[in-house]
Amino acid sequence: MLEISQNTHKTTDENREISQKSLQVFLQRKDIGFSDLPFRMPLWSTSTELAKKMSAKFKRLVIVGIGGSSAGPQVLCEMFQMKNVFFIDNVDPLQFQRTMADLEALGDLEEICWAFISKSGSTIETLCTLEYLLEIYSQKGLELAEQSVVITENHPNSLFKWAEAHRVPTLEIPKDVGGRFSILSPVGIFPAAFAG
Repeated sequence: MLEISQNTHKTTDENREISQKSLQVFLQRKDIGFSDLPFRMPLWSTSTELAKKMSAKFKRLVIVGIGGSSAGPQVLCEMFQMKNVFFIDNVDPLQFQRTMADLEALGDLEEICWAFISKSGSTIETLCTLEYLLEIYSQKGLELAEQSVVITENHPNSLFKWAEAHRVPTLEIPKDVGGRFSILSPVGIFPAAFAG
């Protein structure tokens, strides 16, 4: 990133040196796990194994999350033109209806894998969408839990408790990784692996 900045922005050698030192100090911190994510192989392997299993069963993936739970995967989808991944990243009812109509036009609801993502597991928008989808699936005689994955911190939050109660597979967002920096955690790995 510093190389890109150097090529596109005018800066002094002193500012570059300060930036390099700041980056090194940041990367040395043990309380911020972002820079360590590529080396946490169990996160990568469990995410890719579950994604392969789900992509063998379902044609499309819908990510339900907001902010950092959605932004990183959206960038991946745009970069790699992942056509089978969709997003519900707010509680706008019109956008939700449009997304649901688009999904149903592509095929049956039984063909969708739902990934509910919330670092805290208590994000209101994600939980509200989950409740609404539970109602939709119930009305159609379907079990949403059988088509779902939960990605959250590994502690008894609302989303984690729902997953446990309904035997929904879970993937962990490490506690030392902020939501906006979670793209190299299951937040980004799972959809990338699902899309191949």
